[in-house]
Amino acid sequence: MTAFPAVNSLLYIGLDEQRSYRSRVEAVEDRVLTIAAPIGAGDTEPPSIGAQFILFWTGGRTRGVLPVQLIDIVRQAPARWQVRATGAPRRLTRRQFFRGGGGEHLRLSLVSTGTTMRIASTLVDISERALRCAVRECELEPGAELRIEGTLGPGRLDQTGTVTTVRDDPDGPGRHVVVSFSTPSEPVAQMIRRYLLAWEITQRRRN
Repeated sequence: MTAFPAVNSLLYIGLDEQRSYRSRVEAVEDRVLTIAAPIGAGDTEPPSIGAQFILFWTGGRTRGVLPVQLIDIVRQAPARWQVRATGAPRRLTRRQFFRGGGGEHLRLSLVSTGTTMRIASTLVDISERALRCAVRECELEPGAELRIEGTLGPGRLDQTGTVTTVRDDPDGPGRHVVVSFSTPSEPVAQMIRRYLLAWEITQRRRN
């Protein structure tokens, strides 16, 4: 089982689809974590007791994900929150980037041949290193270089990548195209992480 984050670990807190902040672990006891009230949230608009959200952290070559519920707020300086784990912590290795999302419209453009051909597609899922999209008609082959453009939540995706797989869509007449990104910049990676964070929060609320 993946361990809880260690004391003094840096955290990334996703409160909802719009608000996400950095924090750190002050204490861990059983399934209760005490974390520093994140700047911009602890003193201005803290969530209500009972609110549920997600913690992310990194350690070595892994990323941890933990769903939690707010059980107490200590307002005296330094302000702190107490949260209780509502599920088991999950570990994602650097080679197993968290993947999710889907439904947004994307535009694919061939860049390897200098053509101006545009291909409309729908996002199936995405990670920091690749995406899968559905297209109605596709003459793409593995190795083709693409420019991918679209809107993911409040962010704008504009990234180049290489087609690695083209296969039949199991749910329709089209094809699924898997594109591996060229090394994304940190701002692009952060935008994708924020998008996936908001998506996971929405999925948990629906479930």
